Amino acid sequence: MAMCKSNKCAVHSNASKVCSTPFCNRPLIARGLCGPCYDRARTAGSFGSGEKCEELSCQRKKSTEKFCHTCYKRHLSRMKGVKPLKVRGKCTISGCNRQHHSHGFCRACLKLKQSRTNGSKPKKFFGKSLLFTHPHIAKLMVDQSLPSIVSAGSAKFYEWVCPIGHPYTNTVKGVIRGDGKTYGCAVCRGKKVVIGVNDLATVDKELARFLCNIEDGKSVTIKSKKVLMWECGCRAPYPLSVQARVMAKETGNTGCPRCSKYGHDRTMESFFYLVNRSGHFKIGIMNTGTSRLRQHGCKGWSVVEKIMMEGDLARGLETMVKRLLKKNGIPTGSKAFREKFDGYSEAWNSADLDVTSIDDLLKKLGTSFEAILAA
Repeated sequence: MAMCKSNKCAVHSNASKVCSTPFCNRPLIARGLCGPCYDRARTAGSFGSGEKCEELSCQRKKSTEKFCHTCYKRHLSRMKGVKPLKVRGKCTISGCNRQHHSHGFCRACLKLKQSRTNGSKPKKFFGKSLLFTHPHIAKLMVDQSLPSIVSAGSAKFYEWVCPIGHPYTNTVKGVIRGDGKTYGCAVCRGKKVVIGVNDLATVDKELARFLCNIEDGKSVTIKSKKVLMWECGCRAPYPLSVQARVMAKETGNTGCPRCSKYGHDRTMESFFYLVNRSGHFKIGIMNTGTSRLRQHGCKGWSVVEKIMMEGDLARGLETMVKRLLKKNGIPTGSKAFREKFDGYSEAWNSADLDVTSIDDLLKKLGTSFEAILAA
C-alpha cells in the first residue's frame, strides 16, 4: 500500500519509529510511547511532578505542567472558546467523597436530606453517622465520642440520658423511634418503675388509695397493664388493670362492675332474649329495668321471646349458645355480615338457622335448659 509522502502526516512521520518501552514494537503516538504505554504512564503520573492537578475539585495527578490529562483537554477547549464539559465537585457533606449531584449533595445524601425534610424515615442511612443524621439525638449519648462513628440504623445498645435526666440503655433505632415523645427512655414510657419518680403511688396518690394493697402502687406505673385488686366506694373488691382503671377515672367512673352504669351486671336479675328482623336473628342479655330492648326496637328488631333468670345464669347461657353456634358451623359476626352493627357478634342469618323460640334454638343446637343447669 502506498504511504503518504507529506511530512505533516502523523502516520508517515511516525511509521518508521517504534515505542521506546523495552520489548514493545508498536508504533509510537506521543512522547516516544505507543498508545497503551502512553496511557499507563499518564495514569501513573510519569509525565508530571506527582502533584495533584490544579483544577478545582480534581484529585488526579498532573500529566502536564499544571493539569492532568482530562483537565488539560478542558483547558484547551476553554482557550478555543468551546464550552467545556461540566466538572463535578465533591459532596459538601463531611466524610462523603462521592461526586455531588445537585445542590452540593450526592444522590445518597440528597435523598437522606429530603426524607428528613418530609418527616419520613429514610429507607437506608447509607452509613451516615448519627451526628450527621440526628444531631439532637446524638446529644443524648453518654459517650460523646460515639455519635460520629455510630450509624443511625444501628441495633446495638448504648447508654443514654433523656432530656429529663433519666439514664437508660437502648438501641439507636429505639431512641430514634421515640423521638419527640419519650426519646426511647424506659422510665418515660412507663416500662421501668422507679420509686419516687413514675410509680403509681407517686404520680397519682388519689388513685393509689383505692388499691386493696397500698404497696402495689409502688411496683407499677400508670401505663401498666398489670391486673390489681381495687376497692370501690361500695366496698366491693374487683380486679382491673392499672391502665383501664386510669381510663375509667378520666371518664368519671370507677371500673367497678357493680357500680357500672353501662354493660351487664351478673349480680342482678337479668333477661335472656331472642330478637329478629328481616332475615336475621340475634340473642343477648340485659339487666331488668334497662332500655336495651327499646334500643333494639328503634333499629328494626322485634322481640321473639325473653326469659328472666339470674345474672350469672344468663351470662353462662349466652356464652354456651355462642359456642354451639360456632361448633355447628353457623357463621356470626364478620363472617355473616359485611357491615357492623350493635351486637352483630351474637347475630346470624335466618337462612343458616331459623328458630321460633329460645327452647327451639337450644334444641336445634343440641342442648336444653336442663343440660345447661346440670353443667
